[in-house]
Amino acid sequence: MRPNPASQPRTWIGAVVALVMASGCAALAHPTEADARWAAKRTPGMTLASLERGRRIYVERCSGCHHLPLPESQPADHWEKVVDKMAARAHLSEDHRDLVVAFLASASARLRDDEHATTARSE
Repeated sequence: MRPNPASQPRTWIGAVVALVMASGCAALAHPTEADARWAAKRTPGMTLASLERGRRIYVERCSGCHHLPLPESQPADHWEKVVDKMAARAHLSEDHRDLVVAFLASASARLRDDEHATTARSE
């Protein structure tokens, strides 16, 4: 049975999209225990697993429409406003929005070497 030529472009496009998404995700830092401590001080109950879930939601919901800005592209305290502007378009529930903000803010603080770094070193 020969493959349907009409399906080949869709397969190729799908492969390119998957490759682009995978390469963007590779550059996106995973949260650390220090990030979780930093986030938990601001949002009680925030854990490393919560931050990892926020990262996953960020990749899944935001990369479909635009490139993913790296967390360090904004100061930690700016991410809430940025995510609020996009939450409706990304169909984020309030819980998902909070997880995405926590992930981005904690990673931003660490990667920009904001107060997060000094807090992590002093603990």
